[in-house]
Amino acid sequence: MIKTPKMTESLARKLISEDDDARSLIYPIIRDELETYEYSDYDLPFPNEFLFFEKDYLEYYVDIIEHRIPSRKVIDIGCENGIQSYIFEDYDYIGIDCIKYKWFRDKGNYINGFFQDIDLNFDDSIVISNMSLGYFNNDAIEIIKHYFPKKKVLDGGIFVEVNDRDSNFGCALDEAIHALYEINQYRKIGTVEECRDAVEKQKPKKCAEDSCPDHTHYKCSTCGRIQLSTYSHRFSRGRITKYCENCGQAISENLAEKNNE
Repeated sequence: MIKTPKMTESLARKLISEDDDARSLIYPIIRDELETYEYSDYDLPFPNEFLFFEKDYLEYYVDIIEHRIPSRKVIDIGCENGIQSYIFEDYDYIGIDCIKYKWFRDKGNYINGFFQDIDLNFDDSIVISNMSLGYFNNDAIEIIKHYFPKKKVLDGGIFVEVNDRDSNFGCALDEAIHALYEINQYRKIGTVEECRDAVEKQKPKKCAEDSCPDHTHYKCSTCGRIQLSTYSHRFSRGRITKYCENCGQAISENLAEKNNE
Protein backbone atom coordinates (compact mmCIF):
# COMPACT_ATOMS: atom_id res chain seq x y z
CA MET A 1 0.00 0.00 0.00
CA ILE A 2 1.33 3.42 -0.98
CA LYS A 3 1.95 5.70 1.99
CA THR A 4 1.91 9.40 1.13
CA PRO A 5 3.60 11.68 3.70
CA LYS A 6 1.06 13.59 5.78
CA MET A 7 0.70 17.35 5.33
CA THR A 8 1.85 19.32 8.36
CA GLU A 9 2.45 22.99 9.10
CA SER A 10 6.23 22.48 8.98
CA LEU A 11 6.04 20.67 5.63
CA ALA A 12 3.77 23.39 4.22
CA ARG A 13 6.21 26.13 5.31
CA LYS A 14 9.12 24.21 3.83
CA LEU A 15 7.38 23.85 0.46
CA ILE A 16 6.41 27.54 0.41
CA SER A 17 10.05 28.53 1.03
CA GLU A 18 11.17 26.29 -1.86
CA ASP A 19 8.69 27.70 -4.38
CA ASP A 20 10.32 29.00 -7.57
CA ASP A 21 7.25 29.21 -9.85
CA ALA A 22 8.90 26.67 -12.15
CA ARG A 23 7.74 23.30 -10.87
CA SER A 24 5.11 21.58 -8.80
CA LEU A 25 5.68 21.56 -5.05
CA ILE A 26 3.26 18.75 -4.27
CA TYR A 27 3.72 16.39 -7.23
CA PRO A 28 6.99 14.80 -6.01
CA ILE A 29 5.30 13.97 -2.70
CA ILE A 30 2.09 12.42 -4.08
CA ARG A 31 3.47 11.10 -7.39
CA ASP A 32 3.26 7.42 -6.45
CA GLU A 33 -0.32 7.81 -5.22
CA LEU A 34 -1.31 9.77 -8.35
CA GLU A 35 -0.01 6.98 -10.58
CA THR A 36 -2.62 4.62 -9.13
CA TYR A 37 -5.33 6.87 -10.62
CA GLU A 38 -3.97 6.34 -14.14
CA TYR A 39 -4.65 9.91 -15.16
CA SER A 40 -4.39 10.57 -18.89
CA ASP A 41 -2.44 13.53 -20.26
CA TYR A 42 -5.82 15.17 -20.83
CA ASP A 43 -6.95 14.59 -17.23
CA LEU A 44 -3.73 15.86 -15.69
CA PRO A 45 -1.31 17.43 -18.19
CA PHE A 46 2.28 18.24 -17.19
CA PRO A 47 1.77 17.54 -13.47
CA ASN A 48 5.38 18.25 -12.55
CA GLU A 49 5.29 21.66 -14.22
CA PHE A 50 1.97 22.95 -12.96
CA LEU A 51 -0.42 20.99 -10.80
CA PHE A 52 -2.66 23.72 -9.39
CA PHE A 53 -2.24 26.95 -7.44
CA GLU A 54 -0.26 25.05 -4.84
CA LYS A 55 1.50 27.90 -3.08
CA ASP A 56 -1.81 29.72 -2.59
CA TYR A 57 -3.43 26.67 -1.02
CA LEU A 58 -0.40 26.01 1.18
CA GLU A 59 -0.52 29.61 2.41
CA TYR A 60 -4.25 29.24 3.16
CA TYR A 61 -3.45 26.11 5.17
CA VAL A 62 -0.73 27.87 7.18
CA ASP A 63 -2.96 30.93 7.68
CA ILE A 64 -5.77 28.78 9.09
CA ILE A 65 -3.38 27.26 11.61
CA GLU A 66 -1.70 30.57 12.49
CA HIS A 67 -4.99 32.30 13.18
CA ARG A 68 -6.42 29.25 14.95
CA ILE A 69 -9.54 29.27 12.82
CA PRO A 70 -11.75 26.68 14.54
CA SER A 71 -13.73 25.48 11.52
CA ARG A 72 -12.86 21.99 10.29
CA LYS A 73 -14.86 22.25 7.06
CA VAL A 74 -13.23 23.48 3.83
CA ILE A 75 -15.34 24.21 0.74
CA ASP A 76 -13.23 24.63 -2.40
CA ILE A 77 -15.13 26.31 -5.26
CA GLY A 78 -13.47 25.52 -8.58
CA CYS A 79 -11.48 22.53 -7.31
CA GLU A 80 -10.65 20.93 -10.70
CA ASN A 81 -9.13 17.48 -9.94
CA GLY A 82 -9.11 18.19 -6.21
CA ILE A 83 -5.41 17.45 -5.81
CA GLN A 84 -5.28 20.22 -3.21
CA SER A 85 -7.49 18.11 -0.95
CA TYR A 86 -4.20 16.44 0.06
CA ILE A 87 -3.30 19.65 1.92
CA PHE A 88 -6.60 19.60 3.82
CA GLU A 89 -6.73 15.86 4.56
CA ASP A 90 -7.42 16.56 8.25
CA TYR A 91 -10.44 18.69 7.32
CA ASP A 92 -13.89 17.90 6.02
CA TYR A 93 -12.99 18.86 2.44
CA ILE A 94 -15.73 19.48 -0.15
CA GLY A 95 -14.72 20.25 -3.73
CA ILE A 96 -17.06 21.91 -6.25
CA ASP A 97 -16.47 22.16 -9.98
CA CYS A 98 -18.70 22.59 -13.02
CA ILE A 99 -16.61 20.04 -14.97
CA LYS A 100 -16.69 16.36 -14.08
CA TYR A 101 -13.14 15.22 -13.31
CA LYS A 102 -11.55 12.02 -12.14
CA TRP A 103 -11.30 13.37 -8.61
CA PHE A 104 -8.43 12.77 -6.23
CA ARG A 105 -9.28 10.80 -3.10
CA ASP A 106 -12.95 10.78 -4.00
CA LYS A 107 -14.99 9.76 -0.96
CA GLY A 108 -18.22 11.26 -2.18
CA ASN A 109 -17.01 14.70 -1.09
CA TYR A 110 -17.05 16.27 -4.57
CA ILE A 111 -19.97 18.05 -6.20
CA ASN A 112 -20.26 18.45 -9.96
CA GLY A 113 -22.18 21.63 -10.80
CA PHE A 114 -22.19 25.40 -10.80
CA PHE A 115 -21.69 27.03 -7.41
CA GLN A 116 -24.72 29.30 -7.73
CA ASP A 117 -26.98 26.31 -8.42
CA ILE A 118 -25.85 24.23 -5.45
CA ASP A 119 -27.77 24.24 -2.19
CA LEU A 120 -24.99 23.90 0.36
CA ASN A 121 -24.72 24.98 3.99
CA PHE A 122 -21.74 27.33 4.30
CA ASP A 123 -22.14 27.90 8.05
CA ASP A 124 -18.88 27.51 10.01
CA SER A 125 -17.00 26.79 6.80
CA ILE A 126 -13.72 27.98 5.33
CA VAL A 127 -14.62 28.83 1.72
CA ILE A 128 -11.85 28.96 -0.90
CA SER A 129 -12.51 30.30 -4.38
CA ASN A 130 -9.00 30.58 -5.73
CA MET A 131 -9.71 29.84 -9.37
CA SER A 132 -13.31 30.72 -10.03
CA LEU A 133 -14.17 34.30 -8.97
CA GLY A 134 -13.65 35.51 -12.51
CA TYR A 135 -16.44 33.25 -13.77
CA PHE A 136 -19.09 34.81 -11.54
CA ASN A 137 -21.43 37.49 -12.79
CA ASN A 138 -23.77 39.97 -11.13
CA ASP A 139 -26.31 37.21 -10.49
CA ALA A 140 -23.69 35.40 -8.41
CA ILE A 141 -23.02 38.59 -6.45
CA GLU A 142 -26.70 38.77 -5.51
CA ILE A 143 -26.60 35.14 -4.43
CA ILE A 144 -23.56 35.75 -2.23
CA LYS A 145 -25.36 38.63 -0.53
CA HIS A 146 -27.95 36.17 0.79
CA TYR A 147 -25.25 34.48 2.89
CA PHE A 148 -24.55 37.56 5.01
CA PRO A 149 -24.89 36.81 8.74
CA LYS A 150 -27.62 38.83 10.40
CA LYS A 151 -27.77 40.92 13.55
CA LYS A 152 -30.52 42.94 15.23
CA VAL A 153 -30.12 46.66 15.81
CA LEU A 154 -32.39 49.20 17.43
CA ASP A 155 -33.91 51.61 14.90
CA GLY A 156 -36.51 54.11 16.12
CA GLY A 157 -37.39 51.98 19.11
CA ILE A 158 -37.79 48.85 16.98
CA PHE A 159 -35.30 46.00 16.55
CA VAL A 160 -34.63 45.38 12.87
CA GLU A 161 -32.50 42.70 11.22
CA VAL A 162 -29.54 43.91 9.13
CA ASN A 163 -26.46 42.38 7.52
CA ASP A 164 -23.66 41.89 10.02
CA ARG A 165 -20.70 43.32 8.12
CA ASP A 166 -18.60 43.59 11.27
CA SER A 167 -18.27 39.84 11.79
CA ASN A 168 -15.33 37.95 10.26
CA PHE A 169 -17.61 36.14 7.83
CA GLY A 170 -19.41 39.37 6.92
CA CYS A 171 -16.10 41.13 6.23
CA ALA A 172 -14.99 38.22 4.06
CA LEU A 173 -18.21 38.38 2.02
CA ASP A 174 -17.79 42.13 1.58
CA GLU A 175 -14.27 41.56 0.24
CA ALA A 176 -15.50 38.86 -2.14
CA ILE A 177 -18.31 41.04 -3.48
CA HIS A 178 -15.92 43.98 -3.95
CA ALA A 179 -13.54 41.71 -5.87
CA LEU A 180 -16.35 40.50 -8.11
CA TYR A 181 -17.44 44.05 -8.88
CA GLU A 182 -13.87 44.90 -9.88
CA ILE A 183 -13.61 41.81 -12.08
CA ASN A 184 -16.85 42.68 -13.84
CA GLN A 185 -15.53 46.21 -14.49
CA TYR A 186 -12.33 44.81 -15.97
CA ARG A 187 -14.42 42.51 -18.17
CA LYS A 188 -15.97 45.60 -19.75
CA ILE A 189 -12.49 46.80 -20.70
CA GLY A 190 -11.52 43.48 -22.25
CA THR A 191 -9.98 40.11 -21.49
CA VAL A 192 -6.61 39.75 -19.80
CA GLU A 193 -5.10 38.79 -23.16
CA GLU A 194 -6.60 41.85 -24.88
CA CYS A 195 -5.30 44.17 -22.15
CA ARG A 196 -1.87 42.54 -22.34
CA ASP A 197 -1.78 43.02 -26.12
CA ALA A 198 -2.79 46.65 -25.73
CA VAL A 199 0.03 47.25 -23.24
CA GLU A 200 2.55 45.53 -25.53
CA LYS A 201 1.53 47.77 -28.41
CA GLN A 202 2.43 50.82 -26.32
CA LYS A 203 6.06 49.69 -26.34
CA PRO A 204 7.66 51.34 -29.42
CA LYS A 205 9.09 49.02 -32.05
CA LYS A 206 11.18 49.85 -35.07
CA CYS A 207 9.72 49.38 -38.52
CA ALA A 208 10.77 46.30 -40.43
CA GLU A 209 12.70 47.22 -43.59
CA ASP A 210 11.98 45.44 -46.86
CA SER A 211 14.59 46.61 -49.37
CA CYS A 212 15.49 46.01 -52.98
CA PRO A 213 17.80 48.01 -55.33
CA ASP A 214 15.25 50.67 -56.27
CA HIS A 215 13.12 51.08 -53.14
CA THR A 216 12.72 50.41 -49.41
CA HIS A 217 9.46 49.67 -47.63
CA TYR A 218 9.18 50.50 -43.92
CA LYS A 219 6.56 48.16 -42.45
CA CYS A 220 4.88 47.95 -39.07
CA SER A 221 6.69 45.13 -37.27
CA THR A 222 3.41 43.92 -35.75
CA CYS A 223 0.87 43.86 -38.60
CA GLY A 224 3.16 44.30 -41.63
CA ARG A 225 1.38 47.33 -43.05
CA ILE A 226 3.64 49.55 -45.16
CA GLN A 227 4.12 52.90 -43.43
CA LEU A 228 6.56 54.52 -45.84
CA SER A 229 8.14 53.64 -49.18
CA THR A 230 11.25 55.44 -50.43
CA TYR A 231 12.59 55.07 -53.95
CA SER A 232 16.06 55.46 -55.43
CA HIS A 233 15.09 58.60 -57.36
CA ARG A 234 14.30 60.30 -54.01
CA PHE A 235 10.52 59.92 -54.40
CA SER A 236 8.66 58.70 -51.33
CA ARG A 237 5.13 57.59 -50.60
CA GLY A 238 3.43 57.39 -47.22
CA ARG A 239 4.51 58.62 -43.83
CA ILE A 240 5.72 57.04 -40.61
CA THR A 241 3.49 58.17 -37.78
CA LYS A 242 3.90 57.71 -34.05
CA TYR A 243 1.43 54.83 -34.11
CA CYS A 244 0.51 52.39 -36.86
CA GLU A 245 -2.86 53.49 -38.25
CA ASN A 246 -3.79 49.86 -38.88
CA CYS A 247 -3.08 48.12 -35.56
CA GLY A 248 -2.04 50.90 -33.16
CA GLN A 249 1.50 49.64 -32.60
CA ALA A 250 3.81 52.38 -31.27
CA ILE A 251 6.69 53.06 -33.68
CA SER A 252 10.13 54.06 -32.45
CA GLU A 253 11.76 55.24 -35.70
CA ASN A 254 13.30 58.70 -35.96
CA LEU A 255 10.19 59.98 -37.68
CA ALA A 256 11.55 63.28 -38.96
CA GLU A 257 14.64 61.66 -40.43
CA LYS A 258 12.78 58.87 -42.21
CA ASN A 259 9.98 61.10 -43.48
CA ASN A 260 12.46 63.62 -44.92
CA GLU A 261 14.65 61.10 -46.74
